[in-house]
Amino acid sequence: MAVKPVKRENLTLLQETYQRFWTKFNQISSQDDDFASNFKVHTIASIKYYQDYAIGKPYHVCIKINFDRELASVQIYFNNLVVYDEFYTRYRERIETLIGKHLEWKEMNTKAYAQLNLSLPYLISDVSNWDKVCEDIIPNAILMKNTFNNF
Repeated sequence: MAVKPVKRENLTLLQETYQRFWTKFNQISSQDDDFASNFKVHTIASIKYYQDYAIGKPYHVCIKINFDRELASVQIYFNNLVVYDEFYTRYRERIETLIGKHLEWKEMNTKAYAQLNLSLPYLISDVSNWDKVCEDIIPNAILMKNTFNNF
């Protein structure tokens, strides 16, 4: 199912901000050969706080931004709780060792995720920092994908 562009006049101010951020992210990520070889770069920017990247596994990579909390995160998002349970119980410590950072693991009723919260030394809500934010997200998204794909 193709993503349809949303008419700009129907967007809220927050949706416009997300769209501007993801447009910037898509431009920068498309110029990063490593990112472009690992993910299909979006041609249409999201109007939500996240963008998903299918990677042909029983999970996908989800990149999120939160302007209120000044936080960016990279998640491995599981739709299958059995797969999540296996990663959590068998591989969690090895995955966190390989990534070199603590992951936040959460399971809900029908879905689960492992999330890497990126502590960025600058404000995400400041448009002048968006290049830096994107440049911090890109290697962490690749790291998460490659780490989880090794199991």
